[in-house]
Amino acid sequence: MGAVASGIQPVRPRSRHRLSLGFSLIEVLMATAIFFLLAGGIFAVVSASNQVTGEIVAAQLESKRFDAFQRFLRLFFTNLPADASIELRVRDWRDRGATVELLVDPAPPILPTSDGSDESMGVAISGVPDGSGLLGVSVARFTSAEGAQKRDAQLDDAEWTPLISDIRKIRWRFAATNDVNLSETWEAGQGRPGLAELTIERANGTTDVLAFWIPPVVGEAPTQ
Repeated sequence: MGAVASGIQPVRPRSRHRLSLGFSLIEVLMATAIFFLLAGGIFAVVSASNQVTGEIVAAQLESKRFDAFQRFLRLFFTNLPADASIELRVRDWRDRGATVELLVDPAPPILPTSDGSDESMGVAISGVPDGSGLLGVSVARFTSAEGAQKRDAQLDDAEWTPLISDIRKIRWRFAATNDVNLSETWEAGQGRPGLAELTIERANGTTDVLAFWIPPVVGEAPTQ
């Protein structure tokens, strides 16, 4: 009674449970672990998505490049000069191994000379070994009037323009006009073929067979 009357407030007993003002160490560790698990999952999904996107883009680019290669060959054979000779041969390419090479002389007008001159130029389409066991189909020019020996020297030192790459094997075959029999040999003196066929075995296991019609020269007797 005396304590209350004098204005002194009674002391309340302290609670045994203190109010929590932060996270415990265990809670912080659990939150950190969950964060890293979620971050790792998100990174894996984004990385896989980027890889798939890259593979799709690479496949599309390869497909477009191969389509352009087909269009080039179609224009190449369609625009062969009337006096063009075609020779198919196997040549040792800079000590990298034997390779199949197609020589056309003179070259079609779709391939102008690099310096813009009127000098007669031939063209070689070759399966160039890349040193890893695969080939890259490339094209180079040579001077027609220099003769076979100088022509080969020019091709050895030429800057080859790559057309397609990652090729395991190529095979050319030709057929004479009005003839259905395809031959893996064609010499310069055999005249103008009527059909060209190119078989390409790619490194990924796929095989493409491309056929190109070669228009005959007006008034020319069919080759046998």
